[in-house]
Amino acid sequence: MPLDIDLILSCLRQSWILQVGNDHPLGWTITAGYATAAILAVAVALRGPFADQSRARERLFWVLVALFMAFMAINKQLNLQTTLHDVGRCLAQAEGWYETRGGVQRQFVLWLAGALVLTALAMLWWMRKALLRNLPALVGCALLAVFIVVRAADTASVHREALRDFLEIGGHRWLEFAGIAFVLAGAMWILRQGGHARDLGARRRAR
Repeated sequence: MPLDIDLILSCLRQSWILQVGNDHPLGWTITAGYATAAILAVAVALRGPFADQSRARERLFWVLVALFMAFMAINKQLNLQTTLHDVGRCLAQAEGWYETRGGVQRQFVLWLAGALVLTALAMLWWMRKALLRNLPALVGCALLAVFIVVRAADTASVHREALRDFLEIGGHRWLEFAGIAFVLAGAMWILRQGGHARDLGARRRAR
């Protein structure tokens, strides 16, 4: 079935509301964590002490990490996943498949999970020559990818018993916190290595 662009845009106009979605201390703290991680990732891309054979890949990796963290910071306050869900509901009502939307929602979550798994595997292979140095950031991004899938399943109301229990104990929040923490730690570790290398170089030149 071809996409009806006019219908999609109409649903988007009905669903999109520009407002702050997490206007409370916890929400702003998480947003600040994402923003800080994005800034540090840019610093790593520019100043990281990368080996010659992996410098281009590592710099591009950290640029992608910075973009991902920036997107997550923006999404934290704009709740883009809620807008996507509302647009999907509008399309389902307009095209007459609202009563069977559950199957479509489950397929969407499965496709999203599959795409993120493939992306993670591809990134591990791509960064194989510098895996240890960048492992904390890779783990952090993987945890945030799991968080995205869990939130998508929650928004789409694809609740199974294990997922429902996980949401009730706030496990998805710990995934988010841990993901941000791993990226921050990985970025600071690399920047610290770069600082040590520059200090050592300066001492050698001073002799």
